[in-house]
Amino acid sequence: HNIEPYAGVSGLEAELIGNLARLIEVLEHHWRILRRPAAPDEWGQRLRNLTADFFEFSLNEDIVFGQGLEDLLEQWLDDCQAAGFNHELPAAVVADMLLAALEQSSISQRFLAGMVNFCTLMPMRAIPFKVVGLLGMNDGDYPRYYPAPDFDLMAAASNYRPGDRSRREDDRYLFLEALLSARERLYISYTGRNARDNSSRAPSVLVGQLQDYLAAGWRTADSDREADLLSGLTRVHPLQPFSRLYFSADNDFFTYAGEWSDIHTVSGQTPGVDGILSAVGSPGIIGCRQLITLLKSPARVFYNYRLGVYFDELAAPADYSEPFSLDALAVYSFSNELLSSALAAEPDDRDRVLTERAAALRRAGELPLAGFGELTAARLRQTARLILTNEEELMSQWPLAAGDREIRLSLLPRGREQRLEDWLSGLRQRDEKDTGPLARWEFSYKEGGGKDKTGCCRRMLSLWVRHLTACAAGIELYSYLIGPDKNVELPPLPETRARQELTGLMEYWQLALRLPLPLSLKTALTWVISKGGAEKRLAAARKAYEGDSFNQGERDYDPCIRRSYADFEALMAGPEPGFTALAAAIYEPLARMACSP
Repeated sequence: HNIEPYAGVSGLEAELIGNLARLIEVLEHHWRILRRPAAPDEWGQRLRNLTADFFEFSLNEDIVFGQGLEDLLEQWLDDCQAAGFNHELPAAVVADMLLAALEQSSISQRFLAGMVNFCTLMPMRAIPFKVVGLLGMNDGDYPRYYPAPDFDLMAAASNYRPGDRSRREDDRYLFLEALLSARERLYISYTGRNARDNSSRAPSVLVGQLQDYLAAGWRTADSDREADLLSGLTRVHPLQPFSRLYFSADNDFFTYAGEWSDIHTVSGQTPGVDGILSAVGSPGIIGCRQLITLLKSPARVFYNYRLGVYFDELAAPADYSEPFSLDALAVYSFSNELLSSALAAEPDDRDRVLTERAAALRRAGELPLAGFGELTAARLRQTARLILTNEEELMSQWPLAAGDREIRLSLLPRGREQRLEDWLSGLRQRDEKDTGPLARWEFSYKEGGGKDKTGCCRRMLSLWVRHLTACAAGIELYSYLIGPDKNVELPPLPETRARQELTGLMEYWQLALRLPLPLSLKTALTWVISKGGAEKRLAAARKAYEGDSFNQGERDYDPCIRRSYADFEALMAGPEPGFTALAAAIYEPLARMACSP
């Protein structure tokens, strides 16, 4: 059928997929049976089979629940038999009966079993207590709402007769019984504030009527105002359980959640000044990945590594429209898959592997349909072939594999020791001499040209950091970015200069742990490589950050920088050393070496 089979699974994954397949089979089996109407006796057997297939009553509580289900079913069958009812019933009627019976609390459950009793408001429970507490008396929750089934003719307004039962009136009577049962204290709680914005919310209509009744008939001893009476009887608690009011000695609020008290106590650490957190106690050990994160999103360092906060964007709703092209992420993912498969094959088989992998992507439904999929697959294959051609040129210059090298550096940014440890993989050498220069390269699936002049620099961030690390460790390294149109070369740097550049990055890494830096990648690179005067460069940076009528700005897809600096003015007004100084110090060395316009 020209459909790619699902990738094989084994081990624990096979067990999980087997359980899922079994669940789907049993669900489909019972769905086919339950969709057909049947007489009560047959429904009883169906429900027993359903319970046996989906429930295993092993614990004592489960056994009691299972016995309750069986008793409920037996009672329903006895009622049908006593009434001589043997007509076929649809699943909706049987389900409504069972669910309604399960939702009702049993009157025979234990009551008065201890010093403190929790129960629902039910008739015949108006027993005097010293203290009665009514919890959850929110508007819309009490009086309770009972949705009537479709076949309940008494629920229709046109069929109402005097004397018909009203459950809302029953709840009103139960509320009165609870009031009369309180001998010394009556406690009523409700959600009086919105949990999202702390706006006021009304209580249950019965609680509101009680407040109006009290305000109309009583006053406090020292005031004749209604508001003073209600405010004296009402305690408004803070919105959060960690509010400072619960841990302050200036009021009578109290809490049993003592774990929140730590956030209100002053530790021995020196607090930050002017919104800047204090330096971390020990810088620890970092790797190239942390410095790459600093270059890609400086503000993310503060939120992810210092605060442990991750601004996960909401998943976009599924797009049910038919795509005619791939987005940038899909192009990168599929190009990387094709290239990895080709590099793992023999040189003579690479073209065949590219064709097979592209065809497999089409059969798996990853590419657009029909002719659009053919064009997309052809472009992916062509890009991979061009990259492989450029890679073969470098392989001829660096034919021998040099293995991996461990990097251990200890630098002193701002006089504080910062250690960097990592591995350099994929190294190549010209001959078998260990003392000669080495080479290393990474791949880019986009051409260097185009309107976006910052693209080349952004694609070289990972290569640049590892190039600096190797040169700072005394390795004579040539680094290459292999693209479909050309290879970009980074020549070796003197060890002193590389250590100086790397020390500067570590210095800004330590600063980024104290505050979100007023800096973003594309905006800073736009300012660095733009030509013209200061106003023209800042205008280009503003457009890159805020976007325009046709394109989104960088702040729109980076939640960390958007959280700290809402617009370009806020970015420029950020804390010292400021946007322009940071952009020049962090990104100019890379732009000067490889991405000059």
